[in-house]
Amino acid sequence: MTNGEKNCPYCGEKIKEIAQKCPHCKSWLNQNRTIASENKLPNECKKFNWGAFFLTWIWGIGNRTYITFLIIPAALFSLFVPILGLAVSIWFGVQGNEWAWKNTNYNNAQIFNESQKKWAIFGTIIGILFSLIKIGIILLIFLLLVSSGVADQGYNDAMKTQACMEYEAIKNNPENLSLDDIIKYRDLKNECGVEILLGVIENLAK
Repeated sequence: MTNGEKNCPYCGEKIKEIAQKCPHCKSWLNQNRTIASENKLPNECKKFNWGAFFLTWIWGIGNRTYITFLIIPAALFSLFVPILGLAVSIWFGVQGNEWAWKNTNYNNAQIFNESQKKWAIFGTIIGILFSLIKIGIILLIFLLLVSSGVADQGYNDAMKTQACMEYEAIKNNPENLSLDDIIKYRDLKNECGVEILLGVIENLAK
């Protein structure tokens, strides 16, 4: 190679003979510098990892990041603290690139980003599919309830409670309502909504 140039051993592009880092693929060419910096995540890789967020432990196996198995106990505890699973997934997304860079053999920022982009695309597709499946299951259950008359029976039972009867009485006679009546109406509406929900659940349990 003439004019003080050489080929980058990682991407093959032409670079200066004295270059210590390739300006194209961002790889360090000085072996000692590479070893010293291999555990430090490059600035261009500091971003949210959607693959780790959506795929959690599956992404963890592929990137040798087994801390992501914490999602399993987090999912169990989510029965008591619903937001816990989401919080752990967000933590994986924030720390994902840092963990993957340290736990795998990447020393090239461009190749690393391309790999994580594939994980992100795959994870996003899986996340959308699971969301659609959940929505479909909820709609199916709702349609089954409506067609079976369980929801109607639960509603009818709830409307016989004291709260719902008072709510209907105020609702059907809105004239000359005082401020106290309006406040009472709001409270009765909430209480009646709870009674309807409980009525449906009780009929489901029968």
